[in-house]
Amino acid sequence: MKYQFLFFILITIVGITACNHPSEKEPATAGGVQTEIPLSFFTAHQTDSLLRSALDSVVKAKVEPPMAYGILGFSKDSAPYMVTIRTAAGAVEMHELWDDVAIIRSGHGVLKTGNEVAGGRKEAGEHSGNWVGGVIQDVTERVLSPGDFVIIPALLAHQYIPNPGDSLTYWTFKVKRPKN
Repeated sequence: MKYQFLFFILITIVGITACNHPSEKEPATAGGVQTEIPLSFFTAHQTDSLLRSALDSVVKAKVEPPMAYGILGFSKDSAPYMVTIRTAAGAVEMHELWDDVAIIRSGHGVLKTGNEVAGGRKEAGEHSGNWVGGVIQDVTERVLSPGDFVIIPALLAHQYIPNPGDSLTYWTFKVKRPKN
């Protein structure tokens, strides 16, 4: 699992580099005041190219399930903005500190959600509070189609499953939950 994570990071870096972004960042202005937030811009072609390259590498490496993602940028809270393509069911995920805001770009599938997860959960990634694995017990299913907009609040287990023979592509924006 550790090597798969490192593999995905490498693919993401290669993909973003291949997107031909301008090397010089133009400062933004708000009401005439210069800000430090650089603009991130990806054309549909660049996003498609990033995903195709990442997915081709995953398929060649025989990573299961075949899914790839690209990190398109980060918020000031270090939350990633991502684009993901799945050709098979993903693992159950739950985030304690982040809401997921997703927009379905292409493909069709199902989003399973629920509050109770049984079995096999473990902490994932560098950030504590991210869990993967297990089975959602009190599952609710929603059909996904291009253009759908989904907000998955922190602590809600979720699993993306593309329809058989289809791939599901979606953008995800992580939003940090304020501390109580």
